[in-house]
Amino acid sequence: LVGCLEHPETAGQVYDIGGPDILTYHRLLEIYAEAAGLRTRVIIPVPVLTPTLSAYWIRFVSPVPAAIALPLTAGLTSDAVCRDTRIRAIIPQRLLTCREAIGRALERVEQEQLESCWSEDGALLPFEWPYSGDADYAGGTRFVCAYRAVATGTAEELWRPVGRVGGKYGYYYADTLWRLRGLIDRLCGGRGLGPGRPAGSALRPGDTFDFWRVLRADPPHRLSLLAEMKAPGDAILDIALAPLGANRCEIRLTSRFLPRGLGGILYWYAALPWHRLVFKGLMREIARRAGRELIDRPRRFTPDAKDVCFLPQGG
Repeated sequence: LVGCLEHPETAGQVYDIGGPDILTYHRLLEIYAEAAGLRTRVIIPVPVLTPTLSAYWIRFVSPVPAAIALPLTAGLTSDAVCRDTRIRAIIPQRLLTCREAIGRALERVEQEQLESCWSEDGALLPFEWPYSGDADYAGGTRFVCAYRAVATGTAEELWRPVGRVGGKYGYYYADTLWRLRGLIDRLCGGRGLGPGRPAGSALRPGDTFDFWRVLRADPPHRLSLLAEMKAPGDAILDIALAPLGANRCEIRLTSRFLPRGLGGILYWYAALPWHRLVFKGLMREIARRAGRELIDRPRRFTPDAKDVCFLPQGG
């Protein structure tokens, strides 16, 4: 599109835009599975399913909304072959193969797993998926569970227990459940709840403790933790403190989860009751351990775009 602005002869014209490959939808799915490191899928043509039914099935087994799945499945009935190649002569460039394009689209996931939390040389690259990028209706679905409550006291007072969470101090509420999750993680090949953190140490971006890695530590306002436990997806726990005026502060706990496949979706819904129980208890304990109390019970809410986790550029 930028190239068209630099070539007046494209004004008023209609061009086909496509890559160099001509592939069946069957092969397209195979390439995606290979690029994403998934097991080979068994694809069975079922001619009796309509695009509408297929769209709702896709919504059931993946985070993709039916509103997006419907036009995608409807497009399966038509061939999409680029036959007009005039634009290639006007704006020459190397065209990406289907595999290359899919690989670039998956780079975000690869970065968050391999690079975003690497701090050995002092560089911490941004963790991308918690950004408020694509809207849910555009397929940018990720699961969110968030609670907030108002406590007496200042952010500085409430930060003391927040900044000490984990390690020998534990998680203040339902520690048995946390230890059970750590045991399951260790049995699955993870590191579980060990090692903890040195006593009295302040958390910094890139630090690890238990099965967490610190994405952001901004005393006395925010602590963002990336879960490195074995799970069918990527999870972030965000603890935020927002002053509301004289001796009042809002505590916000937000869990974000980017599922991988149907297993990730089932995992999220299975963990929801645990989130609700632990979040409410953790809020009360944060206030109590700071010598304060909640004056408004924990309530579930939907975070705004300004509440998303983010990281500054490192380097």
